[in-house]
Amino acid sequence: PLKLGELVSGYVEEDDFLYYAAPIPKNAAAIKVIITPIFGDPDLYLSFTVDEPDDTTATWVMDEMGTEERLLRRQATDFCPTEPCSLHLSVYGYEAAEFRLAVYN
Repeated sequence: PLKLGELVSGYVEEDDFLYYAAPIPKNAAAIKVIITPIFGDPDLYLSFTVDEPDDTTATWVMDEMGTEERLLRRQATDFCPTEPCSLHLSVYGYEAAEFRLAVYN
């Protein structure tokens, strides 16, 4: 599992996926997801309900070039629909990419 506040480094091949899950505490009012490419173009797909989200099953998609941030608030319709709750993250290599990824409370 990906711990909140932990910065992880990764590498994904073009047209391939890496999967992560971050347990979300019940008292989290919001979480922030940040992905920073070192090189290449990684896309990030997020879901609380699908274990390995992709471009068709993700609730939130982060597919722009460069560093991206997404703030997810507990008030959002799909935030932690069940407890215990985990955010599922899929990093997709739109191009082969090295990246840093973090989820903050």
